[in-house]
Amino acid sequence: MSFDKWNKEFELNYFKNKVPSTDPAMYENELYRKYAFLRADYYISKLDQANKFLDVGAGSYGGMLRFLPHGKTKVVADPLANEFKDLDHLPQDVSAIECNAENLPFEDEDFDVVFSCEALDHVDNREVFDKAILESFRVTREGGLIFFEMPIRPKPIQCHPISLECVSVFEIIEMFKDKCSVLLFVSLPEQSPGFGSPNPIVIVAKK
Repeated sequence: MSFDKWNKEFELNYFKNKVPSTDPAMYENELYRKYAFLRADYYISKLDQANKFLDVGAGSYGGMLRFLPHGKTKVVADPLANEFKDLDHLPQDVSAIECNAENLPFEDEDFDVVFSCEALDHVDNREVFDKAILESFRVTREGGLIFFEMPIRPKPIQCHPISLECVSVFEIIEMFKDKCSVLLFVSLPEQSPGFGSPNPIVIVAKK
Protein backbone atom coordinates (compact mmCIF):
# COMPACT_ATOMS: atom_id res chain seq x y z
CA MET A 1 0.00 0.00 0.00
CA SER A 2 1.41 3.36 -0.98
CA PHE A 3 2.10 6.27 1.35
CA ASP A 4 -0.96 8.16 0.13
CA LYS A 5 -3.49 5.34 0.59
CA TRP A 6 -5.74 5.00 3.62
CA ASN A 7 -5.05 2.12 5.96
CA LYS A 8 -6.71 0.74 9.07
CA GLU A 9 -3.70 1.41 11.27
CA PHE A 10 -3.79 5.13 10.45
CA GLU A 11 -7.45 5.54 11.40
CA LEU A 12 -7.32 3.26 14.41
CA ASN A 13 -4.39 5.21 15.81
CA TYR A 14 -6.38 8.43 15.35
CA PHE A 15 -9.40 7.23 17.33
CA LYS A 16 -7.54 5.02 19.80
CA ASN A 17 -4.70 7.37 20.67
CA LYS A 18 -4.83 10.85 19.16
CA VAL A 19 -8.40 11.91 20.04
CA PRO A 20 -8.35 10.52 23.62
CA SER A 21 -4.90 11.98 24.30
CA THR A 22 -5.90 15.48 23.16
CA ASP A 23 -9.51 16.30 24.04
CA PRO A 24 -12.49 14.06 23.21
CA ALA A 25 -14.89 16.83 24.21
CA MET A 26 -13.31 19.17 21.66
CA TYR A 27 -13.61 16.47 19.00
CA GLU A 28 -17.29 15.96 19.82
CA ASN A 29 -17.82 19.73 19.71
CA GLU A 30 -16.36 19.81 16.19
CA LEU A 31 -18.73 17.00 15.20
CA TYR A 32 -21.66 19.03 16.51
CA ARG A 33 -20.51 22.18 14.68
CA LYS A 34 -20.60 20.13 11.48
CA TYR A 35 -24.04 18.73 12.33
CA ALA A 36 -25.35 22.24 12.99
CA PHE A 37 -23.83 23.66 9.78
CA LEU A 38 -25.56 20.88 7.82
CA ARG A 39 -28.84 22.05 9.42
CA ALA A 40 -29.57 18.38 9.87
CA ASP A 41 -32.35 18.85 12.45
CA TYR A 42 -34.18 21.29 10.16
CA TYR A 43 -34.02 19.17 7.01
CA ILE A 44 -34.82 15.93 8.82
CA SER A 45 -37.85 17.55 10.47
CA LYS A 46 -39.30 18.12 6.99
CA LEU A 47 -39.33 14.40 6.15
CA ASP A 48 -42.58 12.46 6.39
CA GLN A 49 -40.57 9.56 7.84
CA ALA A 50 -37.17 9.65 9.55
CA ASN A 51 -36.60 6.46 11.50
CA LYS A 52 -33.55 4.84 9.96
CA PHE A 53 -30.16 6.55 9.68
CA LEU A 54 -26.78 5.55 8.25
CA ASP A 55 -23.41 7.28 8.66
CA VAL A 56 -20.79 6.07 6.17
CA GLY A 57 -17.27 6.34 7.58
CA ALA A 58 -18.51 7.89 10.81
CA GLY A 59 -15.55 6.99 12.99
CA SER A 60 -15.53 5.53 16.48
CA TYR A 61 -17.66 8.27 18.07
CA GLY A 62 -20.63 7.69 15.78
CA GLY A 63 -20.28 10.80 13.65
CA MET A 64 -23.52 12.67 13.03
CA LEU A 65 -25.56 9.86 14.63
CA ARG A 66 -24.52 11.10 18.09
CA PHE A 67 -26.93 14.00 17.81
CA LEU A 68 -30.07 12.22 16.64
CA PRO A 69 -32.94 11.39 19.02
CA HIS A 70 -33.13 8.07 20.84
CA GLY A 71 -35.54 5.49 19.50
CA LYS A 72 -34.20 5.64 15.95
CA THR A 73 -32.27 2.97 14.05
CA LYS A 74 -28.72 4.32 13.74
CA VAL A 75 -25.99 2.44 11.88
CA VAL A 76 -22.31 3.24 11.33
CA ALA A 77 -20.77 1.70 8.19
CA ASP A 78 -16.99 1.68 8.48
CA PRO A 79 -14.06 -0.65 7.66
CA LEU A 80 -13.09 -0.43 11.35
CA ALA A 81 -16.54 -1.10 12.80
CA ASN A 82 -15.44 -4.15 14.81
CA GLU A 83 -12.48 -2.28 16.29
CA PHE A 84 -14.76 0.67 17.15
CA LYS A 85 -16.91 -1.61 19.30
CA ASP A 86 -13.84 -2.48 21.37
CA LEU A 87 -12.92 1.20 21.82
CA ASP A 88 -16.31 1.77 23.49
CA HIS A 89 -16.75 5.30 22.07
CA LEU A 90 -19.98 4.63 20.17
CA PRO A 91 -23.26 5.76 21.74
CA GLN A 92 -25.18 2.77 23.10
CA ASP A 93 -27.99 3.14 20.56
CA VAL A 94 -25.64 3.10 17.54
CA SER A 95 -24.73 -0.17 15.83
CA ALA A 96 -21.69 -0.65 13.59
CA ILE A 97 -21.27 -2.74 10.44
CA GLU A 98 -17.82 -3.45 8.98
CA CYS A 99 -17.82 -2.62 5.26
CA ASN A 100 -16.45 -0.24 2.63
CA ALA A 101 -18.25 2.84 1.34
CA GLU A 102 -18.25 1.56 -2.24
CA ASN A 103 -19.90 -1.75 -1.31
CA LEU A 104 -22.55 -1.19 1.37
CA PRO A 105 -24.26 -4.41 2.57
CA PHE A 106 -27.75 -2.93 2.66
CA GLU A 107 -30.88 -3.23 0.53
CA ASP A 108 -31.89 -0.58 -1.98
CA GLU A 109 -33.67 2.38 -0.35
CA ASP A 110 -33.01 0.95 3.13
CA PHE A 111 -32.45 4.28 4.95
CA ASP A 112 -34.34 7.53 5.35
CA VAL A 113 -31.16 9.55 5.85
CA VAL A 114 -27.52 8.88 4.93
CA PHE A 115 -24.55 10.90 6.16
CA SER A 116 -21.07 10.86 4.64
CA CYS A 117 -18.87 13.40 6.38
CA GLU A 118 -15.08 13.69 6.08
CA ALA A 119 -14.89 10.10 4.87
CA LEU A 120 -14.66 9.76 1.09
CA ASP A 121 -11.40 11.71 0.86
CA HIS A 122 -9.88 8.53 2.34
CA VAL A 123 -10.88 6.15 -0.47
CA ASP A 124 -8.18 4.87 -2.83
CA ASN A 125 -9.05 6.56 -6.12
CA ARG A 126 -11.63 8.35 -8.25
CA GLU A 127 -13.34 5.13 -9.35
CA VAL A 128 -13.95 4.09 -5.75
CA PHE A 129 -15.07 7.64 -4.88
CA ASP A 130 -17.71 7.61 -7.64
CA LYS A 131 -18.94 4.16 -6.58
CA ALA A 132 -19.24 5.33 -2.96
CA ILE A 133 -21.41 8.30 -3.98
CA LEU A 134 -23.65 5.96 -6.00
CA GLU A 135 -23.90 3.57 -3.06
CA SER A 136 -25.04 6.38 -0.75
CA PHE A 137 -27.85 7.15 -3.18
CA ARG A 138 -28.72 3.49 -3.69
CA VAL A 139 -29.37 2.82 -0.01
CA THR A 140 -31.34 6.06 0.50
CA ARG A 141 -35.09 5.82 -0.03
CA GLU A 142 -36.92 7.96 -2.56
CA GLY A 143 -37.53 11.29 -0.87
CA GLY A 144 -34.83 10.65 1.71
CA LEU A 145 -31.82 12.84 2.47
CA ILE A 146 -28.08 12.59 1.83
CA PHE A 147 -25.73 14.81 3.84
CA PHE A 148 -22.24 15.02 2.36
CA GLU A 149 -19.16 16.87 3.62
CA MET A 150 -15.55 16.41 2.54
CA PRO A 151 -12.33 18.45 2.70
CA ILE A 152 -11.04 19.58 -0.69
CA ARG A 153 -7.25 19.53 -0.78
CA PRO A 154 -5.09 20.66 -3.73
CA LYS A 155 -3.03 17.46 -3.60
CA PRO A 156 -3.22 14.07 -1.86
CA ILE A 157 -1.70 13.75 1.58
CA GLN A 158 -1.07 10.63 3.64
CA CYS A 159 -4.23 8.52 3.85
CA HIS A 160 -6.27 11.19 2.02
CA PRO A 161 -5.86 10.29 -1.68
CA ILE A 162 -8.91 12.17 -2.98
CA SER A 163 -8.01 15.74 -3.90
CA LEU A 164 -8.40 18.26 -6.71
CA GLU A 165 -5.91 16.20 -8.69
CA CYS A 166 -8.62 13.57 -9.30
CA VAL A 167 -11.99 15.28 -8.83
CA SER A 168 -13.14 18.90 -9.01
CA VAL A 169 -15.75 20.65 -6.89
CA PHE A 170 -17.85 21.09 -10.04
CA GLU A 171 -17.74 17.34 -10.76
CA ILE A 172 -18.85 16.50 -7.23
CA ILE A 173 -21.80 18.88 -7.45
CA GLU A 174 -22.77 17.51 -10.87
CA MET A 175 -22.72 13.95 -9.51
CA PHE A 176 -25.23 14.95 -6.85
CA LYS A 177 -27.36 16.93 -9.30
CA ASP A 178 -27.51 13.93 -11.60
CA LYS A 179 -28.77 11.58 -8.88
CA CYS A 180 -30.98 13.73 -6.65
CA SER A 181 -34.40 15.30 -7.10
CA VAL A 182 -33.22 18.58 -5.57
CA LEU A 183 -30.07 20.05 -4.07
CA LEU A 184 -31.25 21.59 -0.82
CA PHE A 185 -27.96 23.16 0.21
CA VAL A 186 -24.47 23.60 -1.21
CA SER A 187 -21.56 25.31 0.49
CA LEU A 188 -18.38 25.64 -1.54
CA PRO A 189 -14.94 25.22 0.06
CA GLU A 190 -14.30 28.96 0.21
CA GLN A 191 -17.67 29.45 1.97
CA SER A 192 -17.56 26.58 4.47
CA PRO A 193 -16.06 26.67 7.96
CA GLY A 194 -13.33 24.18 8.75
CA PHE A 195 -14.18 21.22 10.95
CA GLY A 196 -10.70 20.08 11.88
CA SER A 197 -9.78 19.79 8.19
CA PRO A 198 -9.56 22.62 5.66
CA ASN A 199 -11.87 23.75 2.86
CA PRO A 200 -14.79 21.34 2.94
CA ILE A 201 -17.53 21.11 0.33
CA VAL A 202 -20.93 20.60 1.97
CA ILE A 203 -24.00 19.24 0.17
CA VAL A 204 -27.50 18.34 1.33
CA ALA A 205 -29.50 16.47 -1.33
CA LYS A 206 -32.98 14.98 -1.49
CA LYS A 207 -33.23 11.77 -3.49
